[in-house]
Amino acid sequence: MNNKICLLSNDQEIKQSLISKYRHMQIFDNYISLITSALINKFPMIIIDSIELPIFNEQKIINSINNFSPKSKIIFISRIDDIEYQKIVRNNNQITYFSNYPVDMFSIERIINAILDDYDKMEYSYE
Repeated sequence: MNNKICLLSNDQEIKQSLISKYRHMQIFDNYISLITSALINKFPMIIIDSIELPIFNEQKIINSINNFSPKSKIIFISRIDDIEYQKIVRNNNQITYFSNYPVDMFSIERIINAILDDYDKMEYSYE
């Protein structure tokens, strides 16, 4: 598999930090392209910056990704620091890691490395 990581973000700091450390990355600037590609490519890891999602549709979009690519691990970067919002987004969604903006890139990279280590140790296939 060429691309193990999928990123939905236009934030230059996030993009540059991840591009410099991970070769197998595909970057999207809109959620429609992300969903289409997730359906086709079944990325093991998807990083979503909430600034790129239409407000109040985050849960539906993440749920669609979960349906199209159920084994994908999702890292969600929230621009809204509100407990109720977090509960709504997490409700019935498979989010591996939830982070508020500004992002602690060290923590994000540790999560990515752990997920990729697990990925490399097992067969990753869809039936």
